[in-house]
Amino acid sequence: MSITIPLDVLVIGGGSAGLWLLDELRRKGHSAVLVESDSLGKGQTIASQGILHGGMKHALVARPGTFVKALGSMTRVWRECLSGDREPDLSSVSRRSDSCYFWRTSSFASFVGSFGARFGIRSEIKKVAYTSLPDVLRGASGDVYQIDEQVIDPSSLVSALFERNRPFVIRADVARVELSSRNTVIAVHLSGSNGYIKTLKSEFVVLTAGEGNAALRKICGLPEKAMLLLPLQILVLRGDLPDLNGVCLEGTQAKAVITTHRLSNNDAVWQFASERIDPEASERFAQLALGEIAAALPGFNFPKFSVSVYTAKRAECATESGGRCADVAVFKEGNVVTAWPTKLVLVPRMVERVMGYLPFLSSHTGIEREIAEFPRPEIAPFPWVPN
Repeated sequence: MSITIPLDVLVIGGGSAGLWLLDELRRKGHSAVLVESDSLGKGQTIASQGILHGGMKHALVARPGTFVKALGSMTRVWRECLSGDREPDLSSVSRRSDSCYFWRTSSFASFVGSFGARFGIRSEIKKVAYTSLPDVLRGASGDVYQIDEQVIDPSSLVSALFERNRPFVIRADVARVELSSRNTVIAVHLSGSNGYIKTLKSEFVVLTAGEGNAALRKICGLPEKAMLLLPLQILVLRGDLPDLNGVCLEGTQAKAVITTHRLSNNDAVWQFASERIDPEASERFAQLALGEIAAALPGFNFPKFSVSVYTAKRAECATESGGRCADVAVFKEGNVVTAWPTKLVLVPRMVERVMGYLPFLSSHTGIEREIAEFPRPEIAPFPWVPN
């Protein structure tokens, strides 16, 4: 049996971008449903290190000024949401740290302030006295700075947004899309694991599936949009390690980006990324990465730890020149909006842009019961959790 359900917006893709957009739509009083074919956050969100960059790192490594300014405008939004002073209320989200360390050669001190002023970075930046440094950074060759860029647990972010909107988040596959003669989406047919088929007729369809946007655009009858898939290898150290969340810079590259997740047995998981290691050096990545960590943390006596590696695929829209996008990317074609936030910290900015494309929505109601038969998706495990 097939049932047709009218609604305002259908969101396809259950990462942080889609879940935040769903929350925004529902708070504005719109009838919206999010469809995820797998687990929530699987892919970019869960693989993220969770740093809410305010732009300092990217200014220091010579990323475009537009990109840096876009990042800088988002730190206040996140901070207010995480403190519960702004919607969505994300005060239940676990924070790994309320600040990040930045360190490099002694010349760092001479220009860190000027970079902040030049790009309008609003993060608080302060030099850390040697006596206040954690042991793991006591051997750093230059000055160490502390910047109030928060580090969050991305799994708890997904969980918080999901729990706020659970009745409207379903697990289903997009079985078929009906198109008009002008390639406007008329209806989306969904199939669930229990064989139940339902048809959603929405005024707008928003694609927030990251890498999956390419396939979704195709079935929606849209032309191919150039997309960059940027694989980033992440080294994982697990053991009796100290908390460390920060960035070590060398020249115009991030030598080491390290974040810490504390497990229930008090073991620490370090996630490490580096811009200095050739992405093609996959077989030697662990060896090279361990060398970069040792060089970034001279004098630190490492305890025993286990090592593993995973690859995070970052999807973003390419520019006309084929290069990386310097901001969020949002495109409206007919009644379909395709969106890539580019960075976790830019999710609120992406949502604001998408909402600007949805000015005229009616008010369909009473859809909870109609979609109740569909199962709810689970939250994706961290990529470093053993199967």
